[in-house]
Amino acid sequence: MSIVLTVNHDRFVIHDAESISRLHGDIRAALRAGGSLVPIGSRPDSPEVLITPATHVRIDVLKAVRDAEDDHGADRGDVVFIDFDQY
Repeated sequence: MSIVLTVNHDRFVIHDAESISRLHGDIRAALRAGGSLVPIGSRPDSPEVLITPATHVRIDVLKAVRDAEDDHGADRGDVVFIDFDQY
């Protein structure tokens, strides 16, 4: 599963399930604290965003779109296509 995190007008795509789970908890903790910087991603150079009770936050789950051939059992490797036209 992948998500698109929108904070105010900035968008971030996150693919790692562990990072997604941690992000949910970090956002909740920041809101309870009245505001805090929340790292986006798990790398040391990942950006941080300020989350406050007034921050507009939206999390959308990305749906992977498969080729018609994939439905017929053809192996296309590890490539996943995401239909960004839905957003």
